Amino acid sequence: MRGAVISKVVLGAALAVGLGVSEEMEAVHAPAVKLDVPKARPMSAEMTKALNAQLKAELESAYIYLGMAKWFDEQNLSGFAHWFRIQSEEEMTHFKKVYDFMQDRGVQVVLPSLEAPNSDFDSIVDVFLDGLKREQELTVQIHEIYSLAQDLREYDAGSFVLWFLQEQVEEENLFLSYIDHLIRIGGHDADPAAILWMDRELGNRAPEQG
Repeated sequence: MRGAVISKVVLGAALAVGLGVSEEMEAVHAPAVKLDVPKARPMSAEMTKALNAQLKAELESAYIYLGMAKWFDEQNLSGFAHWFRIQSEEEMTHFKKVYDFMQDRGVQVVLPSLEAPNSDFDSIVDVFLDGLKREQELTVQIHEIYSLAQDLREYDAGSFVLWFLQEQVEEENLFLSYIDHLIRIGGHDADPAAILWMDRELGNRAPEQG
């Protein structure tokens, strides 16, 4: 009799354990709950196209400034070359900012192919004039993106490019200041000693922080 009671207790415990395991297995294999997660607001095709164009422009600028650095290296003006390499790196930073924003918004990024940049110039002044022209082109393009953002009510994109608008003010003024200095020391016929002094100064340029 006592043996029978013990057997029933053991059997009951075994059934309880088995039932618990079965319930856990059912819980593991239960169908996933379907959640109706709202998707992020899609970006318009027009804005996506404009940002991809800006992405290409920033990458092209980095390449253009690298071509300028190459020319200065060939002229044995390492300070000027260093300055333009830093300028190229800053444009790559701008490229990454646009890229990251597009990825955060979940839009299609198109990585462009690029033509080889010009690396043959007539004078130092011509290099800086070309650099200023490039920055002015970027400014116009960024203004167009901001205007488009307002028209399409893409306010997040508009807010994003505000940083670039301020950056372009600084970039254009930077080139203008060096062009002014080059004119003061003789322009296309600048004094070689003054050029060497400027070369040393430009060689002290530090990378942009942040």
